Amino acid sequence: MWDVILNAIAKLTQFYTTHQVTIDNLFSGGGVVAVTAFIFWVKRLHPPPFDPSSRLPFELVKPNRDVFSLVYPPVSDYKNPVLADRNIPYQRRIQGRNITQELCQHLHEHRWVLIMGRTGIGKTREAAEVAQQLNHEGWTILKLALGEWLDRPNAEQLQAIGTDRKLLFLLDDLHQFMRRSEAIEKHPQGKDNLAMPMNIPLQERLLDTLTAYENDVADPQEIRVLAITRNEKEVYRAGQDSPLDKLQWDKYQNLWRKFHVYNMPDPEDSAIVELFQEVIPKTKIKQEANYIDLAVSNDGTFRNVVENLVSLDNQNLALTKQTFKPTLQGTWHQHYQTAIQRDKLAEAIYDAVDLLQQCYVPLNEFLVKKTALLMVEGNRLQRLWCQFRLKESLNKLIAIERILTPRDGQIKERGKRVEITDYSKQLEKLILKLFKAEPQLMTEALKNFSLFLYQVNLYPRALIGYQHLVTAVKEDAEIWFYLATTYYYLEKYAEAIQSYNKALKIKPDYHEAWYNKGIALGNLVQLDEAIQSYNKALKIKPDYHEAWYNKGVALGNLGQLHEAIQSYNIALEIKPDYHEAWYNKGVALGNLVQLDEAIQSYNKALEIKPDDHQAWYNKGVALMSSKQYQEALNSYQKALEINPNDAIVYYNIACYYALQNNVSLAVENLHRAINLDETCREMAKTNSDFDSIRDEQLFKQIINH
Repeated sequence: MWDVILNAIAKLTQFYTTHQVTIDNLFSGGGVVAVTAFIFWVKRLHPPPFDPSSRLPFELVKPNRDVFSLVYPPVSDYKNPVLADRNIPYQRRIQGRNITQELCQHLHEHRWVLIMGRTGIGKTREAAEVAQQLNHEGWTILKLALGEWLDRPNAEQLQAIGTDRKLLFLLDDLHQFMRRSEAIEKHPQGKDNLAMPMNIPLQERLLDTLTAYENDVADPQEIRVLAITRNEKEVYRAGQDSPLDKLQWDKYQNLWRKFHVYNMPDPEDSAIVELFQEVIPKTKIKQEANYIDLAVSNDGTFRNVVENLVSLDNQNLALTKQTFKPTLQGTWHQHYQTAIQRDKLAEAIYDAVDLLQQCYVPLNEFLVKKTALLMVEGNRLQRLWCQFRLKESLNKLIAIERILTPRDGQIKERGKRVEITDYSKQLEKLILKLFKAEPQLMTEALKNFSLFLYQVNLYPRALIGYQHLVTAVKEDAEIWFYLATTYYYLEKYAEAIQSYNKALKIKPDYHEAWYNKGIALGNLVQLDEAIQSYNKALKIKPDYHEAWYNKGVALGNLGQLHEAIQSYNIALEIKPDYHEAWYNKGVALGNLVQLDEAIQSYNKALEIKPDDHQAWYNKGVALMSSKQYQEALNSYQKALEINPNDAIVYYNIACYYALQNNVSLAVENLHRAINLDETCREMAKTNSDFDSIRDEQLFKQIINH
C-alpha cells in the first residue's frame, strides 16, 4: 500500500518539478489570470526560436527616465521598503563639498572616470546620482550587465540604443566582472599555438568595446565612462586575489591609463548622523541611543548603518549602543546562524546560493529552489515536504536577508563553504534537465555553468552544455564560438572549424573566431587556409598581435621565412614584450643563417622571459654556428638550470667538448643525453662534431653499448 502511495507521490512530484513555474502561474490567481497562464503555457510548449544576437550587453535607460531602478534591486526584495538602497536619502558625505558636481566636472574634463574606495562608503550611490543628473540632461545610460559578452555593437544593438548618441557607460562593481580574467589563458597541455580562450579577459574586451563605440557610434566627446571599483588589498581567503589585484593594473595599462582616478572620501560623522535622523522616523525602530555616539563608533561606512537598521527592524529591536554593531565584521556569520535557527531549510538555500555563485550561475528564485533540493537529505516523503516548504522559506530569506542579491561577504563569511566537486555533477544534471524543459528561461544558466566547466578544464562536460545550447539557441554567435573553442581544446579540430564557421556566418566580423579558426587549421597543417583566416582577423582588427604572430608561425612552417619575420616584426611593434615573437623571429633568422641577428632576438626573449630554456638553447645553437663556443656553453648551461632534463642540451654540450678535444666531459655529457633519450646515441654515430674523439675508447664504449 505504502509503495503505491509513494510511487504516486513521486510521479506527482516529478510532474510538478518539471512544470513548477507554469503550475504556480496557473493556480496563483483565478479566472482570467488562470486562463492567461494556461495559454502562455501552451505557447511555451512550442516556443519560437530564441535569437539573443541583438541583445545589448548593457541595461539601457533612455533620457529622462529613472536610473535608480537600473542600479538597485526591486523594492519587493525588502521587508521594509524604506530601508531599500534606492529609498535611503542621499547624504552629502563631506560638508562644503558637492561630490556629484565634482564627478560631473571630472567626466566633462576627462570623459573616463574611475571611482575608487573601500566597500560600503556609497560609491555606487554617488555614481547613480551622477547618472541620474546626466540622464535628465539628455544622456542615455548603459549599465554593464554581469555575464554578458562584450563586443563591437551590431545593427540590432545600435537600434536598441536609438538615435541619441550621448552615451554614459556605467560600470558598477568592476572588480566583480574581472573575476573571469583570472581563469586559464593558456592551453593546459602547453600547445605552441594557442586558441583565443572564450574567457577573453574582460579588460581587453572592455577596452575594445568602448573604443568601438567611440569610433563607430558617436563623437568621442559624447561618450562618457563612469566606473566604480573597490580598492581593498585584503583577500577573503588564501589563494584568492584582492579586489584591487583583480584589476591587473600593470598587465592592462592600455585600459587603465584612459581613466582619471577619483578617490571617494569616506563619509564624515555628520553625514552618518543625518542618515540616522532621516531614516529612523520612517521606521518602527525605537531610538534609545545618541546618534553622535553611534556615528563615532561606526566603521565609517553607510553600509554598516543600513545593515544595522535592517537587522533591528527585522527583529523588532530598539536602537541602542548595545544593539548597534560598529562593523559588519562577523555580522554575516551571525545573520546566517540566526537564519538557520529560525528555519532549518535556510541552510540548504544558503548552500544553493553559494554553489550557484561559485559556478557563475545567475541567481533567480526558480533555480535557487531547485538547487536547494539537491542539498536536502532524507527519504522521499521528507524531501517532498521540504519541496513544498521551500517557497515560503526562500521568500523569508529574500525579505529579511535579500538572499538573491547577496552583499559582499554575506555568503563567504557565513563560516562554511560548499565544495563544488560534491555537487557539480548533480547541478549539471539539474541545469540540463531544466534547460530542456525551459530553454529560454535557462539559457543564461546553462551558458555560464558550461563556461565554468570549461575554465576548470572539464572540456567533455562543457561540450555537452554547449551542444545543448546550440540546438535551442541557433543564432547566437557567442555560443557557437564557445562550442568551437571547447572542441579545439579537446583536439577535435575539424569540428572546431565547423563551429567557428557557424559563428562567422552569424557574425562575419567576429575577429576572435577568424583567429581561432586559423589556429585550428594550423593544427590540421592546412597552412594556406590558416593564413587566410589570420588575414581576415587582421582586416577587422589590425593591431591583433597574436594574429600577426601566428601568421608568422604559419609562414615559417611554409618556408616563407622573410615574410614570417615581417609578421613577427609587426607583432613586436604592437607588443614589444612579446617574448614568443622574439624567440620565433630568432629561429627564422637562424634558418636564414643571419646568426648575429638571431642571437639578438634570443637575447630579447632573455630579457623578457629569463626562464625560457628553449630561447637559451637556441641562442647556444646560434653561437655554436658562429664559432662563439664559450658563449654557447654558457647559454646551454643556462638552459639546463631551467630544465635539467633536456637531453638535446646535454647532447650539444657533448658536441662542444668534443670540438675542444675534451674526451671525458664530452663522453660524460653524451652519457647523460643518452640516459634521457636513446636517440642521442644514434645521432652521435654520424655527427661530425665527434670525429676528433671517435677513436677514443671511452667514446667507443658508450656508442657501441
